[in-house]
Amino acid sequence: MIPLQLNATLEKYNLKPIEFSEEGATFSVEDASKALNVEAGQIAKTILFKGKQGKYIMIVAAGDKKLLNLKIKEIAGGRVSMASFEETLEATGYPVGGVCPFGIMNENVQIFIDESLKPYDTVYTACGTTKSMLPVNYNILMDIATSSCDVT
Repeated sequence: MIPLQLNATLEKYNLKPIEFSEEGATFSVEDASKALNVEAGQIAKTILFKGKQGKYIMIVAAGDKKLLNLKIKEIAGGRVSMASFEETLEATGYPVGGVCPFGIMNENVQIFIDESLKPYDTVYTACGTTKSMLPVNYNILMDIATSSCDVT
């Protein structure tokens, strides 16, 4: 079931989530691209980093790209570490493997959309669970983002 905190976003952009029957069907980029029969680059991986004083940096990037630590550090203004499973759930309301950049109610989470997603007409973000995906385009992602970035 799609989390309620996504309802306003789904309605605003007229987005239709794709749900799978098997839990964990979209846990990784590989799982999601196989389930959707699309390129790994079209899967928008969403990774949460913990910075100083309880601030978080969320990076949304093409699934086939490697994130560069130095560039993430530059955006964050210092060292960051990957948020734990528990910190991710607490900060975003979503479990690891289902983290969606939409519906984030925590003002301590800044969302950065990597330019690696720009070439694709449609990308697929997690939709709050490990068995759902949300087809969107780069412009919609940028509408909810703090900023664009280049960390790949």
